Amino acid sequence: MLTDRNKQYFKKWLSQRLNESLGKTQDTLIDVRDLKDKLSNQVDEASHASAVGSALRIRDREARLMKKIKDSLDRLEEGTFSICEE
Repeated sequence: MLTDRNKQYFKKWLSQRLNESLGKTQDTLIDVRDLKDKLSNQVDEASHASAVGSALRIRDREARLMKKIKDSLDRLEEGTFSICEE
């Protein structure tokens, strides 16, 4: 069982990771929009398509990470955080 001090530590740490992931997701979307504005030819368009694909994969990974972090925060609140799920 976690102590209150440990719960607060993990809650703060997980919340910070969640905020970082949210920031990365927002930055990715801004980068994609900025790239699109700078297109000047077909090569740029192909490059942009590749960059968008990469950005979307990164965003998907961040979304999965954010879900895991939110689940961990929920388990902290429920008191099941340090208990094996299996």
